[in-house]
Amino acid sequence: SDRGRPTHGRFDPLMKRNLQIKLGIIVVATLWALWSLWPTIQLLQGTEGMDPDEVAKLEDRSIRRGLDLAGGMYLILEVDEEQLAASDMDISESEALDRVITVMRNRIDEFGVSEPDIRKEGTSRILVQLPGLQDPERAKALIGRTARLTFRMVREGQDVSAAVQRVDRVVASLIAGTAPDDSLMAVDSLATDLGDEQPLPDGLYPQAPFSSLLGPYLDTYAGMPVSLVQRPKVEAILSRREVQRVLPRDSGFRWGTEEYDGNDGNKATILYLVENAVSVSGNEISRASVTPDPDNPPLLMVSLEFTRRGGLRFANVTGANVGRHLGIILDGKVHSAPNIRSKISGGRATISGGFNVDAEARDLALLLRAGALPADVRIEEERTVGPSLGADSIQEGLNSVLIGGVCVIIFIVIYYRVAGLLATAGLILTLLLLMAVLAQFGLVLTLPGIAGIILTVGMAVDANVLIFERIREELRGGKTVRAAIDAGYSQATRTIVDANVTTFIAAVVLFYFGTGPIKGFAVTLAVGIATSMFSALVFTRSIYELWLGNRQPERLSI
Repeated sequence: SDRGRPTHGRFDPLMKRNLQIKLGIIVVATLWALWSLWPTIQLLQGTEGMDPDEVAKLEDRSIRRGLDLAGGMYLILEVDEEQLAASDMDISESEALDRVITVMRNRIDEFGVSEPDIRKEGTSRILVQLPGLQDPERAKALIGRTARLTFRMVREGQDVSAAVQRVDRVVASLIAGTAPDDSLMAVDSLATDLGDEQPLPDGLYPQAPFSSLLGPYLDTYAGMPVSLVQRPKVEAILSRREVQRVLPRDSGFRWGTEEYDGNDGNKATILYLVENAVSVSGNEISRASVTPDPDNPPLLMVSLEFTRRGGLRFANVTGANVGRHLGIILDGKVHSAPNIRSKISGGRATISGGFNVDAEARDLALLLRAGALPADVRIEEERTVGPSLGADSIQEGLNSVLIGGVCVIIFIVIYYRVAGLLATAGLILTLLLLMAVLAQFGLVLTLPGIAGIILTVGMAVDANVLIFERIREELRGGKTVRAAIDAGYSQATRTIVDANVTTFIAAVVLFYFGTGPIKGFAVTLAVGIATSMFSALVFTRSIYELWLGNRQPERLSI
């Protein structure tokens, strides 16, 4: 019976089965790594002649590169602190700034930039890094746009005529150098304001200085056309405080976004008189998508779906105002003012602003889905990293990995001979698995990340050095090759695990508290620790066990 006999020198069925399992895991892991890296390999070979859709699919499955490697955009945004403080009285300014970041992240995620870096800097600044960005101007427009959507009733007919007449009377008085009628404005207030206002535009018609700049009221649009040539004059008049004081307190003039061919051959837009009260807020929108405009098939429109509460409010507003125009106001401008023909139930609406560009409609739908910014933002600093600089960084990083790796391999092969070759194979497997994990799980490779890969090379070799030196000690103590290998791995495993676990904890802390470059280093360091331990404790030992088999060699090249 074999029961109770020592197992050194023979390969029992249990050991054989364990070895088969480990070799199976190694083969599967290697094949998985090659499959994961295949899109990256294809991209490195060049994309000339490839279908753009196929290239996009390969890029989605390949290793993602950070701003320093892929190129892209670096922005510092300044948030209006006064608006931020007034955005919501129930939350702090810091929480309001977090809300800005959340909205901005939603927009950028839908825009399609992979792994953006968005974080606070101080109390009112936001840092945005967009690696691999292809359309910086479009991205800036999306990031900086407030996208406040509201639905408000449009004043019509007699209300508009009365407001225009009041403005005419005020401006005519200013042209004549006299005070407007006391019923419209206090004389002392006018005298105070005149010193601060800019001069009125030249060429105004004295009897009707404001209405002469406007076209006839159009019931179809619920507003008045204004030639783009005359628009600066209209804006100059409406910006004066004397004029603002005579307008209805519950309404104000707002420009439309659509442009038309006017009777004078110039482009014209519509000026609306819109109520200040918000009938339905854009915060009540649950979904926004782009669909063809059934009335104008070549054009597009944005379809909206409201929340349950928003749908009820929208139904109540439309039911109470049948026959009137409802203004769809986006960032202070009237996108359209459709006529309410009947109560609109079901929680749906459309914005048919004559979109003739697919990107324009999609960007609007994206902004509405992501939500409005609670405060205005402006770009304080902008830098663009070109793809060529990123390519140079990649090449220099690869050169550093190759040179460092070759130097390490030469040393370890000379010092440990055949065991050094085995350690080299483990090192290659470590790097293969590391890069595969980056590709498969969408982790970002940065320039500091390449430094983490170089550190991984050193750590992988360090683990093998601990094992090999321990095996040498056991051999010098007179143990057989099999016993020395078993003792070397069992004794060194605890040290390797302790060292790598403490380093892994440090990497997790760096990732959690660090910013962009530090996170890139922490990611590759953490993944490299896991893959190097697999190679040192599973791969190399399995190869030794496979080589030993039922043999009992007298010498080991180490």
